[in-house]
Amino acid sequence: MKEQVILEVTGLSKEFEIKEKKFPYKTNLLKAVQDVSLTVKKGETLGIVGESGCGKSTLGRLVMRLIEPTAGEIFLNGINMTGLSGEQLRQKRSGFQMIFQDPYAAFNPRMTVRAILEEPLRTSRIPKEEWQDKINRILELTGLPQDALKRYPHEFSGGQRQRISIARALLLNPGLVVADEPVSALDVSIQAQILNLMKELQEKMQMSMIFISHNLASVQYISHRVAVMYLGRIVEIADSDDLYEHPLHPYTQALVETIPIPVPGEGRKRRRLSGEVPSPIHLPKGCAFHLRCPYASEECREKIPEMKEYSPGHFTACHKHVLET
Repeated sequence: MKEQVILEVTGLSKEFEIKEKKFPYKTNLLKAVQDVSLTVKKGETLGIVGESGCGKSTLGRLVMRLIEPTAGEIFLNGINMTGLSGEQLRQKRSGFQMIFQDPYAAFNPRMTVRAILEEPLRTSRIPKEEWQDKINRILELTGLPQDALKRYPHEFSGGQRQRISIARALLLNPGLVVADEPVSALDVSIQAQILNLMKELQEKMQMSMIFISHNLASVQYISHRVAVMYLGRIVEIADSDDLYEHPLHPYTQALVETIPIPVPGEGRKRRRLSGEVPSPIHLPKGCAFHLRCPYASEECREKIPEMKEYSPGHFTACHKHVLET
């Protein structure tokens, strides 16, 4: 039986206008996301990984319709979300939710946890008599005590606040959750607890998830498939184990080699990437990675590589001669 596709993104791009602060006050375009296409299946976690500034958080906000795309389309359960606005979009909001990097910044500090959890129920027009049952259920699932409802966000630790953020996102039982760096602001010991909680809830509720992070080990642990981004483009996407064991793109290879091996005295042979990351305002011609790539040729400097399937389910955007090196 064919697996159900929850999310389909086609040709998604986002450009921001940046005005220079000195005469002649020229306006430039910052290309944050460029021609991204991907799918997420029911019950699947897709990890998005890449360096800071690669566009992964912008991609997450585009999927959530928090910002408008410059080009491309977003289909959720077969419905074109880019064509919806106002009341139509509000009615669909319960089906896709977001977990932010800093939960404290995402909360109103003057609202109790009860008020924070009741807000999406009110906005989605859930009958008031159902509120308490839904809140009790999500508190149990996220490991929060009942007395948390009376308290304010500042009274909790970072890990507890992230549990509240997860509870709010899952309260309406969404089909898709976008988690943007949900553990990067937490202590290492707390990160493991939150990752385990998210993985457990994802399997229990059979929801789909986009997990965005610069931490490759976290992405490997929680994801079924992983997409690697570089300067707004996806350069490689594959099943998690396949990508980490057999990375094809030179950028992915360099990233994977930075993951520490938890064995004393053992380490990976790391290749050093030369040069600096180009500006997303002044992107180089051809493959954006060619300035740092040890295998770059004239073709790389002139032509943007197409995304191709090199083994079942393993796609990469790299000129073929690189893979044969």
